[in-house]
Amino acid sequence: MVFRPDQIQRTDFPAYPPYAVREALVNALVHRDYERPTGNVTVEIHHDRLVFMNAADLPENWTEVNAQQGHVSRLVNPSIANVFLFRGYMEQMGSGIPAIIRACKEAKAKAPTWRMKDGILQLTMYLSKTWEQPKTSPREKVILDHMVLGRHYSIGELARVAEVTERQLRRDLQELMAQGRIQRVGKGPSTVYLRNQER
Repeated sequence: MVFRPDQIQRTDFPAYPPYAVREALVNALVHRDYERPTGNVTVEIHHDRLVFMNAADLPENWTEVNAQQGHVSRLVNPSIANVFLFRGYMEQMGSGIPAIIRACKEAKAKAPTWRMKDGILQLTMYLSKTWEQPKTSPREKVILDHMVLGRHYSIGELARVAEVTERQLRRDLQELMAQGRIQRVGKGPSTVYLRNQER
């Protein structure tokens, strides 16, 4: 999330495209082979990726290239699929994988990957680049490292820490506020800056 100086409300950026996450969960539930004693639908949450796992098989002759055009879906559980379809959680049969690929591309995330391991189908979805923390210049890093949550800082104090003039520092502070990393409180000589809690 980001707080911009010209907005009251925060701007949220999902870590993963919500549509792709929904499609991945629906696909895992609909296509799971429930006759297998192992391979429950599982989601692993890592710092940079989600891994969806279930006991299933990829469609015959499936490749990630032709999957982008859609494919004939081999329904393992047609009754379960129909429930999701009629409730609006699924669209056209066979459209889930292309939809996941498109949603991840639109979110500027690394392309999702599928693989089989010991009879378990794994879909890995990667963190959206729009969610990554903005790059910080060396001087901005010095300022952030000095600032403690909950404490107010004057521009004079921060200028001394960064070893620049107050005029030079204002550009850094404007950039950090635009990124939502800090906020300004007050006006004129009484202006102070606080560090925001980062996601």
